Amino acid sequence: MIRTTLAGLAFLSIVFQYPAYPCTGIRLIAKDGAVIFARTMEWGTFDLQSRVVVVPRNFTLQDKMPDGNKGMGWRTKYGAVGIDALTRTCWSTA
Repeated sequence: MIRTTLAGLAFLSIVFQYPAYPCTGIRLIAKDGAVIFARTMEWGTFDLQSRVVVVPRNFTLQDKMPDGNKGMGWRTKYGAVGIDALTRTCWSTA
C-alpha cells in the first residue's frame, strides 16, 4: 500500500510539474449536413507569428523539398481557411 501511494505521488509530481496546453477539436454541422472541422492551438508561451491562410477551390499547389527541388504538386478540390504558425511556408503556388 505504501509503495503504491509513493509511486502515485511520484507520478503526480512529474505530471503536474509542467503546465499543459491542450488543443481543442471543434466540429460544426449545418442544417444541410455540411461539416466544418476546426482545432485550436493553445500554445500561448510565445508569439506564433500567425497569418490567416485562404486556399480557394481548384487552387494549384507545389510542394518544396528540403533541398530546394520541387516536390509533389496537386490541385485542391475544396477551399479552406486556416491560420499558419511560425510563418514557415513549405509550399508555394505553382
